[in-house]
Amino acid sequence: MPSFSISLPEHTGKTLTGQVVDPVTDIPFNPTPVALTESNGLFTGVTTEALPSYSANVIVREAGIVIAVVTDRFAPIVESSSSNSVENDGGYEFTGGFADRTTGTAGASELGSNVNYTQALVDSDTWLRFGFDSAQQQTNDFAYWTEPAPAPTAGVGLFGGSYMPAGVSSMFDFDFNASTFSDAGVTNTGEAYTAADGSFDFSQCQAGDLALVRFDFNVLPQIANTTLEIALIWQTRLADGTPTFSFALTGDPMFYGTGTVGRTFLARPMISAYFASQEDVNARALLAIRADNPIQVQPLTTLTTIQR
Repeated sequence: MPSFSISLPEHTGKTLTGQVVDPVTDIPFNPTPVALTESNGLFTGVTTEALPSYSANVIVREAGIVIAVVTDRFAPIVESSSSNSVENDGGYEFTGGFADRTTGTAGASELGSNVNYTQALVDSDTWLRFGFDSAQQQTNDFAYWTEPAPAPTAGVGLFGGSYMPAGVSSMFDFDFNASTFSDAGVTNTGEAYTAADGSFDFSQCQAGDLALVRFDFNVLPQIANTTLEIALIWQTRLADGTPTFSFALTGDPMFYGTGTVGRTFLARPMISAYFASQEDVNARALLAIRADNPIQVQPLTTLTTIQR
């Protein structure tokens, strides 16, 4: 039977119904609201009526009273001869929950805290990773608007999951710690990286998705003619958490030449990652930098988008 899923973490534990409505005509596709089943803030409804192949509105009720109208988060599950698949309904989340960002707020400030890429890291050609932290996330992801009413951000991101991909309630694990990834180590391709806690979390995504990860940070060159690299330190894993392969998924390098020392540059590079298999969906990842001279950076935010 056709079904749909919406993320409403602020209503976790409630008994709700859902009704899918055409966004233009307001005509319901399922005339009778259906009971929603909930798991960790993700609500799913099953209908006997055919649902559209485009985004629609979901009217959510509690005890017959409308408590939410979720726009453009509709994505039915369609039956196929081989498997069930979530139709095209990507989304995004945004956070400033870096452990090293102890000043400023996500989206409302470009003020960060200096992190030094040292001569020792230069000499060892080591990637400096930027971990996440739940306490900093709750401090930094502070909604600066009033309309629409902000969703709770704790443990999720600045937008509180309001614009997540269909079927996804979280894309960051701010408390993740496993020695096989969080400790300092060396990738399977021979590249060293520093210790850091937390991780991107794509476990609710699916094979075939495309992740676009933007890293917003300030760069303060210390020496002219410095090349700065950015990467996702990516570790694919089995369903039980066993690592299978690790590597640096790099973006375009940035060069800071004559006249750049003593200045501050806002960088917003993007890294793409496709999910070829379930091992990619289970992957753990953190943003990182590497340079050929000492340099200072200020991690600010990351905008993480899933395209389908």
